[in-house]
Order: sequence, then structure tokens, then C-alpha cells
Amino acid sequence: MIRCLVSHRMVERNEATPRYSLGPLVYELGLSVPAKMNLREIYDAVTTKIAESTGDTVFLNVRSGLDVLCIDRKEGTYPIKTLIFEVGNRRPLGVGASGIALLMPLPNDELESVVRANSTRLQAYGSVKPKSVLALVRQSRERGYVVTEDIVVRGVSAISLPFGGGKRVPHAAISVACVPSRMPQARHRELVALLKSEIRNLEEIFRSASLIIRRVA
Repeated sequence: MIRCLVSHRMVERNEATPRYSLGPLVYELGLSVPAKMNLREIYDAVTTKIAESTGDTVFLNVRSGLDVLCIDRKEGTYPIKTLIFEVGNRRPLGVGASGIALLMPLPNDELESVVRANSTRLQAYGSVKPKSVLALVRQSRERGYVVTEDIVVRGVSAISLPFGGGKRVPHAAISVACVPSRMPQARHRELVALLKSEIRNLEEIFRSASLIIRRVA
């Protein structure tokens, strides 16, 4: 299988070591993805606005199978940064604020199926257990948003909301992360209101971009 991938330039071998890396064809395939899927570019103005408004770190994540995929990260002006997730990195659904947010809209049978499928992978995240994931999803549904503290990285709090999931808007979540001292309960309402407002903008931007692309096509 590796030899086949190498022959098709999907994978490259480092001649100095026995290690392999992604090959140039992966990049070329990325260039061929339709423009409507470039969510990072489409949503750039909104994620930048949230980071500037809050002063904190903003993450835009999408569901990719059983994973959370980070597609954008914007840094706010607050001097203590919470750069806990790199663009392009993945985590199992259920890990982190966005990992819970992306589970919130799912039907219960699909929710339980996803958590069960990720149960072994969750072991790498310490206190994140299948039962705790299901409990946090239930609490978040009742509250209307996700709030976490010290879940993946100690000293980090986050608020997250899901959006999309329809035919025109991908299943995604947006999060604001900061140090716990900047996330008192009194600030929750302010952040949630901001995120809800900007999510409406995000969904409208994506619908407009999709309509323009279909007209051009």
C-alpha cells in the first residue's frame, strides 16, 4: 500500500530516514477542491471580528467523520494566548468545547454511536470519558451552549456553539478560548450573544457564497 501511494505521489519517503510524509499530489488535490469549501476564507471576516471584539482566541472547527478538524484560528489582543489547537489538527468528537458542541445537535442514537466509536481514542485525553462526554452534551443542550474549563489543557476555559448541519451549511462550531479568569459566569451571556449574532452572519455568508458559485457554474 505504501509503495502504491509513493508511486502516485500521495506519499514521499525521506531518503535519509525511514520516515514518510505527505506527497505533492495531496497539495494538488487540495487546490482542486471547489471554492465553496474554502470555509476559512469565506468566514475570515467574521472570525477576525470575534477575536477583535473579545480579545481572546477564536477557533472555527468542522466535523470530519468521527473527528473535530480545526480550519481556522484567530488570536485576540489579550497578552495571554490560549493556542491549544493548531489549524489542520484533529481531535475525536467529544474532546474540547467544539468537540461537545458538534455533538449537541445529533440525534441520541447517533450521539451514542459516535461516543462509543471514539471510546478507545478518548483514553488519551485523561479525564475525558464516554460518560462524561454524554453528561456534558446533556448539560450543554439544557444550557444552550458549551462551557468548559481544564478539560483538555489546564488553565483554559472555552465557550462554544454549533451551527450549520443543513444541506447548504457544513456542520461546524465556533469557540472562544481564554484563561479562566476571563471567563466568569457573568461574561457567558455576552459571549453567547456575540457568537449567536455572528453565526447568523456566517450562515448567511455561506449561503450567499454557495449561490454565487452555482450561478457561475
